[in-house]
Amino acid sequence: MKLLVTMDSGKEYTVQDERDHVGVSDFVDSLFNPLPQGRIMANTFMYIDDNEMILINPTHISSIEVIED
Repeated sequence: MKLLVTMDSGKEYTVQDERDHVGVSDFVDSLFNPLPQGRIMANTFMYIDDNEMILINPTHISSIEVIED
């Protein structure tokens, strides 16, 4: 699955996930840290691609879109 991740700065990243079964909700879930009281979005840098080439702070994501092949 390919995702287009747009940051609040307008920068766009195309992310190819090698696992076809991973959906948008799984991607979004990976941006959060679980806590006993619930969950909170990670406010740190993290890789958003399998090759570890794209490093972002997920609190600055403005949209996520699925790109149809």
